[in-house]
Amino acid sequence: METMDLERENLRAIRRELPNPLDPAYEDIILRVICATGDLSYAQILRFSPGIVPLVRTLLAGGASIVADTPMVLAGIDPGPCERLGIQKICLIDDWRAGFQPCGHSVSWAQARVERVLGLPGPKIVVCGSAPAFLLPIVARRPAHVPIIGVPAGFVHADQAKNALWSSGLPCIVTLGRRGGGTVAAALVNALLCGVPGVRSAS
Repeated sequence: METMDLERENLRAIRRELPNPLDPAYEDIILRVICATGDLSYAQILRFSPGIVPLVRTLLAGGASIVADTPMVLAGIDPGPCERLGIQKICLIDDWRAGFQPCGHSVSWAQARVERVLGLPGPKIVVCGSAPAFLLPIVARRPAHVPIIGVPAGFVHADQAKNALWSSGLPCIVTLGRRGGGTVAAALVNALLCGVPGVRSAS
């Protein structure tokens, strides 16, 4: 079976198993997350702030950078659409120590990470799939014009970080509770890329 045919069959099967219809504004995104994870519960635990989907797709169409917390997230993002749209995929996890410059006063590693991420030039989308410690200090800075996909999984700090993001009023996508992870983060980005005009037709 061809890849596109298999994808369509998977999406049909998911629709049949879901007990309730999905919000049409988010249906394509939620379906692709469920397809990537095999977990129907994402229909209940994904949350989207108002206007986040068109905002992110507009930024992606304009070539905004994708800044992720781990290489695993970037590895799961389809490189084809990124190349066509001129999107740079960035993970600074191996670059924190080299980029940390003591200034004669106490500056935490978390603060250094935030400054590096938010100081990157041009529009950007922040994606967190694994590290609450990456997400929390960014939320604390409240970068109003930087959409955040915050879906770390885990039993320690993950729920706290996602609750802080959701309560902040920042443009975001989150998962409630402990579920999430790098696969979910990458699936969300891929689904958003698929909705950018011309991306699917060019694939």
